[in-house]
Amino acid sequence: MHPLLRRLQSEVKSGSEKVMLDMIYFVNRWSKPKLNISNLKLESLSPKLFELDRIRILNLSKNNLTAIPADLKHLKSLEVLELSNNQLTAF
Repeated sequence: MHPLLRRLQSEVKSGSEKVMLDMIYFVNRWSKPKLNISNLKLESLSPKLFELDRIRILNLSKNNLTAIPADLKHLKSLEVLELSNNQLTAF
């Protein structure tokens, strides 16, 4: 994993929207088409997440999501979506 991405993933635990946007930008611009934002206690997702046009694997497991966002339909390259261990009540 790229050191910058590792740092951003650790900082995102602070809940900073700016950090999350930086990480999303980095993944979309420089990283392999995989994003792991699991185990961060997220209750919602930044709308910027759905601008990732290259993402193929998205791991949202072990968060506090209660619904699958309808905006996932915008991730045209998405092949794998991991949602286990959330609080999903709506599909």
